[in-house]
Amino acid sequence: MMRYLLVLIFCLNSFALDINGRLSIKEGETSWLEGDIKEVELLVWPLADANIEDVKNAIENKDFCEYFFIGKVKKVVFSKNNPEALEIHADATLKKAFSERKLLIWSYLALNIPIDTSSIKTVADNQKIQEFITLSVERASATHNSLFIMLGLGLLLILLVGFYIRFRRGNKVHENNQDWKKIVLAAESRDEVEYIYANKDEVVKFFGGENPSLLELFKRINTHQYKKEWNEDELEDIRFVLDEIKESLQ
Repeated sequence: MMRYLLVLIFCLNSFALDINGRLSIKEGETSWLEGDIKEVELLVWPLADANIEDVKNAIENKDFCEYFFIGKVKKVVFSKNNPEALEIHADATLKKAFSERKLLIWSYLALNIPIDTSSIKTVADNQKIQEFITLSVERASATHNSLFIMLGLGLLLILLVGFYIRFRRGNKVHENNQDWKKIVLAAESRDEVEYIYANKDEVVKFFGGENPSLLELFKRINTHQYKKEWNEDELEDIRFVLDEIKESLQ
């Protein structure tokens, strides 16, 4: 009886243990614009019994607390200052801004860990909203201009025809596997690469199932697809695997 009582006390103490986390920008900056990528440090404590590899797999190339996307995890170690604190260094993308007072929760295994982001100020990207408002005002002021209306109708007709042609072309691509070979061989730009990822189920069917090269390609595209812009190094990272796939098709 005493043994069971001790086990119960131990369990209650374990549940009573508070686990906390803190997310901060490594470079020492505080402002973070939507779509930008920053190197961050995630500190979680106490988490002395955590499996480092499991933590890495749980966070790498995944959404984090709804507002972030964690890309490459660079390091997962126990802190030198506190052996019960786990340090995670990774590249992260801010998907959308949030209030500084908003409580963020990271669900890891059976734990709901509050994440302190008080050192970070997130900033919404208002440029697109301002452009949209300006364009709307200009259109509203020209509602009585018959020439503008005629041009608008003409543009709308061109767009509809373009969408129809694109729709027909897309259907033909899905109907003819041979077209996927042409698409993969011709893929070079970000739009072409992301089109392959968006239709990955069809691409997998064309290749007769998943294979290591194809899975690696999808993984690398997913790592970069949330970024606002791709530089040449990021495109080259994807092309390296894509070129292997192209060689297998020739």
